[in-house]
Amino acid sequence: MAVVGTPPLAAINSSSMPWYNNLDLRLDKKLNISRYGLNVYVLCLNALSQENIRNVMTQSGRPDTDGWLNTAEGQIWLQGQTEAYPGADASALYNDRVRSPSNWSAPRTVRIGLVANF
Repeated sequence: MAVVGTPPLAAINSSSMPWYNNLDLRLDKKLNISRYGLNVYVLCLNALSQENIRNVMTQSGRPDTDGWLNTAEGQIWLQGQTEAYPGADASALYNDRVRSPSNWSAPRTVRIGLVANF
């Protein structure tokens, strides 16, 4: 029987993620115009603009790198890139390619809305 996916690095449920802080706010103002109701609101998601880690790469346990550049093969590749393209920061370019924005929470988002009741 073939194993699908990557083998676990530790026992099930033995690891944990860093603490996650989030504060969402919503302000509402209800207005009555004639017989119609109007609700104006402001919704602020992640009001403190916390940079929360939501996911990590299984190879390194970090959200920003997979750790391949620290291996022997990675160092050989990095040396070749430095010789081929002098002045370029190959490690930064590599890490930009492997980083995923979904590993962090969304930044502060403000939404303004209007709800009409007839």
